Amino acid sequence: MSIRFILPLLSALSICMTGASAYAEDVTFRCAHMYLNQSLPDSTGYTLKRMKIDTVDIGDSIVVTEPRMAGLRGPNISLLGRDVRLAVIDHQTSPQELWHKGVWNVQRLQTPCARKNLSWKKSLIRGYYGTIAIETTAGLNNYDPAILHRTRLIAEGLQVRPYGFMFGVGVASTIATNSDVLEYLPDTRPPVRRDMVNFGNPLSIDRLYASWHNTPITDLHVGITGGYLEEMYAGAGAEIIYRPWNKPFWIGADGWQVWRRKPSMMDLNISNESHFTGHVRAGYDVPDSRMSFHAAAGKYLAGDLGGTLGMKYDFPSGMYVDATMTWTDREEQQGFFSNTKFDPMLRVVVPLNKNRKANQHQFRGNFRQVGRDGGQMLSRPMPIEEMTESFGTREVARAWPALFTTNQNDAVGADAIDNDGIDIAIP
Repeated sequence: MSIRFILPLLSALSICMTGASAYAEDVTFRCAHMYLNQSLPDSTGYTLKRMKIDTVDIGDSIVVTEPRMAGLRGPNISLLGRDVRLAVIDHQTSPQELWHKGVWNVQRLQTPCARKNLSWKKSLIRGYYGTIAIETTAGLNNYDPAILHRTRLIAEGLQVRPYGFMFGVGVASTIATNSDVLEYLPDTRPPVRRDMVNFGNPLSIDRLYASWHNTPITDLHVGITGGYLEEMYAGAGAEIIYRPWNKPFWIGADGWQVWRRKPSMMDLNISNESHFTGHVRAGYDVPDSRMSFHAAAGKYLAGDLGGTLGMKYDFPSGMYVDATMTWTDREEQQGFFSNTKFDPMLRVVVPLNKNRKANQHQFRGNFRQVGRDGGQMLSRPMPIEEMTESFGTREVARAWPALFTTNQNDAVGADAIDNDGIDIAIP
């Protein structure tokens, strides 16, 4: 199917699709609607407090709260109605007590969430996310100039719709670069990144895509995305991840059929030939820390085979550092890492404002060999492992003490509170 038909198809499905299933008996089920980048305890605490505001008769039934985020279902917690009353009405039960009394993922229900009857205008506003970023890529080389660089201004918008549909757009403008020297390298193989100067229009479409996400089975999340996926490639693909509750690891995979975009006005033309790229992925969240490890193995954009190892550290401010090392069977002929198959990279992302719901401002720094063709992954619009990171046991435990102290309108939520979290034992 041509890539040009994917966006209209997913748009039509987002309007027509409905959901249905049944509630379990003697269970009070509450949906905790999460923003992207919001902590799970923040949305859960707000949902429990809403039961008091809405004068819900809690009774002695089991109260099950399940987070829903862009079509994905997070781990649900089952609490006794008495404990919920003591917590939200009498203020006699702490978040720590609820943590130890609650049971996670015992209710395996595919229940529908009641949706407010919002006007189309309010619905669009609530589902909108925006980002403005300065992205700089720089690296050393063994020829003149000794340092290659490129700096872009990127503006991205994302619209989250019901039933797991999302629509994203991004525009970019190249501010400064000296990567034109890469075009004179004596490499006759088809370019992957080294002709980046040809994509340096004053204004171009960086991304334009539609996606759908769902959680068909507890802890198993899937996503389908199609469109102009990144600066240099269009295509369609699927992602899947298994992130089990109370475990520090996750495993997943993704596969994409991509067409290379042709440098043109707004860079909307695509080539006729397509090829496959995809990876098997895994990650490990170090308990009681902010450090994570991740790995991937598969086929890269140049058709080369290999793997990537990485280590990520995130700070309470929202800044994170991600260091990776990639090895593939493709050897580069030029560059600072000439005659080698290794490609190290250091990525730093710094938030420049505190509002993480809408109109985020970021600085993105990439330090690597600029214009390298080997070991290049597709820059996925919404990596599913990042979307589900807030569902992980470590992230939930870290933010749980702020269960009732944050506001639903503040999408930073408990992530902005620096605390030691809940003591948990992860097998």
